[in-house]
Order: sequence, then C-alpha cells, then structure tokens
Amino acid sequence: MFEIDVTKRLKGIAFNFKFSADSNRIVLFGPSGAGKSSIIKMIAGFFSPDKGHIKLNSKIFFDSGSKINIPVNTRKVGYLPQEYTLFPHLNVKENIQYGLNFSDKSNPGYSIGEIAEKLGISEKLDSSVQKLSGGQRQRVALARILVLKPSILLLDEPFSALDSSTAESLRELVADISDELNIPSIFITHNLSDAYMFAKDLVLVEDGKIVEFGKKEELYSKPAHTESARLMGFKNIWNAYHISGNRVLCDKGYEFTLDKENKREDATHICIRPENVMIIRPDHDIKSSLKENIVTGRINRMKNAGKDYFISIISDNGLAIHTVAPVHACERMDLGINKKASVSLKQESIVLTKDK
Repeated sequence: MFEIDVTKRLKGIAFNFKFSADSNRIVLFGPSGAGKSSIIKMIAGFFSPDKGHIKLNSKIFFDSGSKINIPVNTRKVGYLPQEYTLFPHLNVKENIQYGLNFSDKSNPGYSIGEIAEKLGISEKLDSSVQKLSGGQRQRVALARILVLKPSILLLDEPFSALDSSTAESLRELVADISDELNIPSIFITHNLSDAYMFAKDLVLVEDGKIVEFGKKEELYSKPAHTESARLMGFKNIWNAYHISGNRVLCDKGYEFTLDKENKREDATHICIRPENVMIIRPDHDIKSSLKENIVTGRINRMKNAGKDYFISIISDNGLAIHTVAPVHACERMDLGINKKASVSLKQESIVLTKDK
C-alpha cells in the first residue's frame, strides 16, 4: 500500500497531493506542468513537502507530525528520468555496477547477470554505452536501478524521447518486471494510451492537485468528476440542467434516457466517450437497442487517423457531437462533410459527473 498526503508551496503556487493505491503499478496522468514530477521527487526525497506524510507499506518516508524525513540514500528508491544519465567512459557492465557502490551490503540486491538477462542486454555488457541505441541505453539505466532491489520504482516519463515502438516495448517490460519482482512502480505520463496500458491504479493530476484516483477501469468508463472525464478523453461533455428519473435535460433542449443504474441527482454534466456514440447506418433498420437517444445532424469535420475517422457532427439544434468510426465503415456508409448523419447515444455509456 502506497499513501501520500502532502502540501508544498513551489514558486508561489500551493500544491496539494493526496492519494493511496494498493497495487504495484500506479500511473500519475495529467498534462505537462500539472505537478506530476513534483510528486515523485518528493517521494524520492529530492525535496521535502511542507506538511503531511508519505508511506510505503510499513515504511514512513516522511511525516511532518512525527518529524520523520528519511534521507534520499536510505529510502532505497529507484528513480528513472527521461535522460539516460549514463557514464560515457564506462561500458554497460561498469555502468550497472556503479550503482552497487552505494548499495546496502547487509541487504544485497539482484545480480548484474540476472537483471541483464531480464532486460535483454546480456550480450551488451562489454559494449560502450555510446554505441547503444536510445532504447538500449534506457535498459542500462533501468538495470543500474534494479540491481539495487529498490523499495519502489519511480519513472518520470523515461520513454518519451524514444520512438513509439521502442517506448511501448520498454513500458511493457517494466510492467512485467514490476509484477515479477513485486516492485511497486509509479509511472508518469501525459499519454492516455500509455497510462491505461501500464496502470492498475490511476491518479489524475491537474493544476497542482489530485482530481481523482482509483482503479483504471472505473476512471476510464465512469469518472465521478467532470475534470476527470475531460482528462480521460470524454469529448462529449454537456451541461446537465435537470434530472428526473432516468431522464436528463442537457444543452440545446435535448433530453436523453439514462441507464437505470446511472442515477446522480447532484450531477452538473452529462458525458459520453466518442466511441460510444454510434453512427446509424441509413441502409439498415435501427436495432431496438439503438432506438433511444437518437440525434440527427450534419457532419462538419472528418479527421483521418489511419484506421479510424474522428468525426464531428452538428445536430439540427446546434449540439456538437464527437464520434469515431473505422475507415472502412465510413466508406461503406459514404460519410462526408455536410452529409446528413444520425447517431445513437448508448444509454449505458452515458456518465453523469459533478464539477470538483
């Protein structure tokens, strides 16, 4: 169990971070400048909070009330930044071994051979780091941390400078190692796909505060706050003016039917993901499951993203609706700018949220 509840004033801005997670794979997700790096640097001990506590299981890293502040070198934290921070005059093995100079001899970590094998760099141990690719250099940097058997692994967007394929393989590798060696990992990213693929627990960070945290599946499909919905890719967010039973009145006079389980009288907004807005094929009979929440309008934008089109529709009453559909389906339906289109908002996918 990891737990943090701290406040810190930085450059005149007050940051307040409070969340807990019981899994070994935690992702801090949010835009650049939200405060994500500040969180893990306080966990590492690079600088101290003004007030609060930081705990990992039974180990207290920081507690202002008890005047506990464990030094960086005894927290046994593995910190991996974007930069490789390798010594160019040392080969791969010597770079990895360098970390062992600062290890606790009474509590040895893993062997270099064991970690090199897990990271797929066994054949590179005698190579110069200057001859390695970016992905291989990050594997060496990661190996130097892992041989110390850290109590927690902190990853500050370490793969953002790599090509997408290399970054994806390294992200999956770290996830596997975290599970296999049972090392808690906190991963920073502003990429939603990366966040979802790595996380078990997801923490949403914005403007120096925690917006919401919890299991990734819950935050992805049913966020509680409107700010969370925006961060999680809900492109369709409208005001909720009146909720009665399983009906909600929103912008432009539209009234939509909700799933019976989706009731929240204090909601301020109605949200639905673009992929849950279904385009109705004009040459097919409408299925009974799609007969509710139908909106008609005209397509005003189509953006080709490779395998999918991101589509914007302006309804007859002026409501902007965003959806996504495979390229082959768009071609089959002969969709195009200014053409008429009807969509159905799946009632079980409509989420009611409240401003935080």
